[in-house]
Formats: sequence, structure tokens, C-alpha cells
Amino acid sequence: MITHISIKNFALIDDISISVNQGFTVITGETGSGKSILLGALGLVLGERADLDAIKDKSKKCVIEVLFSIKNYQLTSIFKELEMDYEDESIIRREILPSGKSRAFVNDSPVKLQLLKKLGVRLIDIHSQHETLAIGQKEVQYKCVDHFANNKENLNLFQQEYNVFTHLKNQLLQLTNKQTELNQAHDYNLFLLNELDEAQLSEGLQEKLEEQQQELSHVELLKEQLSKALQITEEEEVGSLEQLRETYHSINQLSPIKPIYKELAERIKSIQIELEDIVMEMNRQVDQIEDDPQLLEDVNIKLNKIYQLQKKHQATSVEELMQINSSLADQVLEKDQLSDEIEKINKQISLQHSNLLQQAEQLYKNRKKAIPKLEEELKTILSRIGMPDATFKLELITTKSLSNYGMDDLRWKFSANKGSLPKPIEKVASGGELSRITLAVKRILAKNSKLPSIVFDEIDTGVSGDIGSKIGEILAEMGNQMQVISISHLPQLAAQAQHHLKVFKTVQNETTSTKISQLTEEERITEIVSMLGADTNTKSAVEHAKSLLNR
Repeated sequence: MITHISIKNFALIDDISISVNQGFTVITGETGSGKSILLGALGLVLGERADLDAIKDKSKKCVIEVLFSIKNYQLTSIFKELEMDYEDESIIRREILPSGKSRAFVNDSPVKLQLLKKLGVRLIDIHSQHETLAIGQKEVQYKCVDHFANNKENLNLFQQEYNVFTHLKNQLLQLTNKQTELNQAHDYNLFLLNELDEAQLSEGLQEKLEEQQQELSHVELLKEQLSKALQITEEEEVGSLEQLRETYHSINQLSPIKPIYKELAERIKSIQIELEDIVMEMNRQVDQIEDDPQLLEDVNIKLNKIYQLQKKHQATSVEELMQINSSLADQVLEKDQLSDEIEKINKQISLQHSNLLQQAEQLYKNRKKAIPKLEEELKTILSRIGMPDATFKLELITTKSLSNYGMDDLRWKFSANKGSLPKPIEKVASGGELSRITLAVKRILAKNSKLPSIVFDEIDTGVSGDIGSKIGEILAEMGNQMQVISISHLPQLAAQAQHHLKVFKTVQNETTSTKISQLTEEERITEIVSMLGADTNTKSAVEHAKSLLNR
């Protein structure tokens, strides 16, 4: 529960520090005095987004710090889950810097806002005025019934499995869509693949065929020129090779005379050896030259096929065509693999669906069993707070399809008057009725709740003073099980509280500030008289206030 609140430089607040007691505490103050500022500050501590405009003095940082005493609330596990340091007396601090940057700390360790929110919902339930309308929302209605039916663990498990189920269905949809696309392209892809396979492509094939084409297209020229070159080189007496031999013989005889001649002889010998090797290679080439028109035709056909494929696939090389061939083979194979994968996921979906049906049936049974008792308790509490003829009908209808809540449809129907048929609560309940219904629900849930604190923002909206007194009694009862803080404008409700805080404005040096103070017994009487709209010097008004306070 909250034991202390410290707020600095926030909205109209300069610096306030207030202790908060166990039980039922009421917060009162004139309209515009800043009661909602306290809720805003608590919201920031619980992870709400910060606004730079919330800083009063833009040159200083805003600091909100709340001390929680949580020893008896079994919260160690949630701290461990969120990787936070647990303390029996835990401090949550929120800072807004002049730059607009926001920081949050739990027991002086920095934390992210999303983690702070997860912790916050386990510490405080803040019921704002707009939340009253939420009682007509399906999510809230299921939450109330499931809490009352002790379905929390069952529902959490079901929703985890349902998330897996929806994920599998999304996977199946993606795969079937992909399969449809592949099916549409399959025949053409298979044709292209076969066409490329028939070309028997290999690395360097195009260059090899183009070289072979050149050779087969110039057989006569090759024979003529190679023969001429061999004749020039090998001709007896005047051939280049014979002349080179004679040159070597002449220079080699001079080797003993001077080293340069020996070097020249060696260089000539090297040229002679190289020329002899060239002649051998030319002879080999002459022997390999073959006039083969059929082979030339085959080479031309293969090359033309490669050129056509390159144009068709907008490729510049055989290697690119081979990559395309591999990609097409993968797509054709993927189609076959997709069928296996789809079959596998279908089996998983079927198994998951079967498990969910069993879990949904248990959720339904627990809800069905709990609803009559919940209806009766709601009617009992509403009767106490001025709605004796109220009728609640919580309809639970099985459905054919699964949802995040199970396999049923929950409808809250309500009638405030005797003889009227219950209709959907969101359509027929007035603002004041919704406030009281919400309170009744909160009262019932508080019995089993381990939540340390709950805060109500004007839960008495739209009700009379007498009903406000009854609402105060309910809040006081809740205060025996948890810390209850209520902002109120009704003196009849405020009088039921064990502790009383007053929010008020002060003006100093033409600057308005919001203050808060813990009222003494005498100050409470004065505040109640003021809330009654009477003069504090009027004896009857004072006696009335005392009677409300049961003093």
C-alpha cells in the first residue's frame, strides 16, 4: 500500500509531502483545487507518458516519489520477473527533466516504462471517471466474471495457447497464399527449368564454344598460315631455325675470348630452344585442324541457344544463367516442400484446436457456475446503494468459434426498474447507475483481490447525498481489506472515511500553488460543514457535520 507521496514541481504543486494511512482515505477540495493533479502524479509513477507541460518551473526537474509498503502482498515474484530489486518498503520515483526527457526508478535502479507499467498494475488500481463507462466493454465484463470464478490461471493458460493457435493460422495463411502463387507460376517455371537443363550449362562453356566456332570457321586460313610459318622456320639451310643454330655455333666459339660472347651464346641458345618449342606446338596445331562442317553446325546451335537464353532471361553470361537455373530449381522444389509444411501445420492447428476446446469448456463451466452467485451479490450491493429494484442478468452463450476469451459470448444485461426487461448495460445504464455498478463490481472483486491499493476518482458522480453515504459505507468495508483512496465532492461519503486529506490552493507573490494537508478531527468537521454549503459558525450545520461523522 501507499505510505508516503512526495511531489515536486508538478503542475500547480511546488513541493508537497504527505503520508497516507491504511484503510479508507478521502480526498476533498474545491473544484479546480488540484485533486486531479494527485491522480496525474500517481499515473506517472505507474508508467504513464510524461508531458513537459506538467513541469511548473521549466528550469527545474519534476520529481514524483511514492513509497509502498508491500511486505504482505506476495510481490517478490513479479519483481523477480521484471528483474527489479525487491524491498519490503519499495520506492518508485519518476523524474521529468527540463529537456523533456523522462526517467523512472524502482528502489533507485533505472527501469523502462513498459516494465514500470507491469509493476504498477500490481500495486494500484486507479479508477478514473471515464473508466466507469468501461463496465460496458466485453474485456472488463469477462475480467470481472473470471476473477469471481477463479478463472485467472485457466484464462492465462488458454490465452497463451490461443496466441499459439492464431500464430499457426497466420502461418498457414501465408503458406497457402505462397503456394497459390507458386502453383500459378509452377508450369512456366518448370518449362524454363527444363529449357535451361537441356542447355547443359557449365562454367566457361560459352567461351569454349566461341573459341571452337572460330577455329572451325577458319580451317583453310589456319592450315595455310601455319604451314607457311612452319616452312619459313624449318626450311633446310635458309629456315629461321637452321640460321639460329648457325648463329649460335659462331658466337659460342668466341666464348673463351670474352665473357660477353658466352652470355650472347646462352641467350641465342635460349631463343633457339623457345623457337623449337613453338615449332612443335605449330605442328601439333596443324595435326589437330579438322574440317568438320557437322561439328561447326552443332557448335553454332549450342551457341545460339545460349544467346537466346541470355536474351530471354536478361543475363550477360552463362554463370548468370546457371544462377537462374538454380533459383528456378529451388522454387520448383519449394512447391513440393510447401505441401509437406502445410500438412504439418494443419496437424498442429488441429491438435491445438482440440486442446483449446477442452480448456474453453472448463472456462465456460467455471463461469456458468459463478454467474448466479455474482448476480446475487451485485443485486445485494446495488440494493444497499439505492438501487433495490435493479436486476442483473449475465448471459453466457456458447459459440461455434474460438476467441481470446474461450468459446462463449458474455453479455451483461441490466434493468434499474422493477418490471423492465434487462437490456445490454452499456445501452440502458445512466452515468450514476454505471458509477454504482462499477463500485459494486470493485467491491466484490476486492474480497479476493491481493491488490494493495485502489483509488477512486469521484465514484459518487451522479448520485445524491444519501446514496453517497451508502457508497462511503461500501468504501469503508473495502478499506478493511485493502487501502482505499477516494476523491469525492459529497460530504456524506467523505464522512465515512477513516482519514481525510484536503487539497487547496494558495496564492503567494501572485503565484498559485496547490497544497494538501491531513485534517484533524476538528478540521474535518469544518470541512464537512463547508462541503454541505453551510456557514461554519452555524451551530446546526456543525451538529449535522458531527452526526455525519458519528462523533
